[in-house]
Amino acid sequence: MNDNQTEWDQDILNDIFNSRDRDIIRLIPFDTNSEDHWYWRLERLGHYSVKSAHALLQKNKLPVSSAENLAFWKNLWQLDIPPKVKNFLCCRESTIHILVSCSFSRNCWRYIGISVESEVDLSFPSWFSQILSKPHGPSLNLIPMLCWALWKSRNDLIWNQRSMEVAEIVSLARNSLSQWKSAQDRTFDLSLGLVLSSDGNAIWSPPPPGFIKVNSDAALFSSPDRFSFAIVARNQSGELLEARAPCREGLVEPDFAEAIGIKEALSWIKAKGWRNVMVESDSLVSIQAIRSSTPLLSYFGRIIQDCRQIFSELQNCSVSLNFVKRSANAVAHCIAKSTSNIADRIVKGNDVPVELNNVLLNDLIQ
Repeated sequence: MNDNQTEWDQDILNDIFNSRDRDIIRLIPFDTNSEDHWYWRLERLGHYSVKSAHALLQKNKLPVSSAENLAFWKNLWQLDIPPKVKNFLCCRESTIHILVSCSFSRNCWRYIGISVESEVDLSFPSWFSQILSKPHGPSLNLIPMLCWALWKSRNDLIWNQRSMEVAEIVSLARNSLSQWKSAQDRTFDLSLGLVLSSDGNAIWSPPPPGFIKVNSDAALFSSPDRFSFAIVARNQSGELLEARAPCREGLVEPDFAEAIGIKEALSWIKAKGWRNVMVESDSLVSIQAIRSSTPLLSYFGRIIQDCRQIFSELQNCSVSLNFVKRSANAVAHCIAKSTSNIADRIVKGNDVPVELNNVLLNDLIQ
């Protein structure tokens, strides 16, 4: 470790360990203030669950199958979609015409920007793997959802004599995916819950007179493995008071980096001696965890415990903590994404880069 005992010594790691072992070691954050203990690394809370253990077993199980089917299974189970849709696609071995190549299905695929030939000389697993290998950006998870919506509409037609238009089917696919993802965010853990009516703002707004608003966000970089977090303070006029963006070596999970950003924001407020401060982050998981009294055993949990402690020390200073959507956190996001060097970047209100000033102005005109 380095002399300050807060980071791994990268030179020593490179000299002694191979790349696999280095990556594993760098996943271990430092915490010299707590005792070591066992925890379940597959859950961010650190507690064992049958669900995560089952997922691990399924991931490590190698079925006897063809290369074509192996690619199909690998692509399918990596998608961030409802389990019922994954189970549905598992059984779709001979439905290439219904889901892909008939004229109605082709119109649905064309509606979301995917071109399909009238004659597809492939099995469904082959077509599915092939289509997922192409760049589709945010619409990647929409592909299996549209397959599911097409099948559902076919059943409605057969059993309920109800026909659906192309736009309706695509809307069904999109809405079902959106609702499922929202449910995952909101049910991070039933023991946490703790979502307030003041959470979820989609547009940034200035704080009330006499208040300061501090936004926090984090960014991960893969080459080399680093992460940064940004904390941005603005006044009631939306003017930038100060922004900080440290960058650190390490391979960490997104939630861990977000929690560190919130911890640094709270520590910053305490060090500045500010009162009447509104703290905002787009990490719902972190906000829920800080509000909860649930014991957290993981590395993520240790950072959350630090946040809880500092937050409790600031209660007499009128400091609040809320979740906002990414669109309401654009300035902190911009600074974090643009900080990939090992340095503590500081931006003052009288020396704002042009590209950041544009983002600041955009918050004020929304």
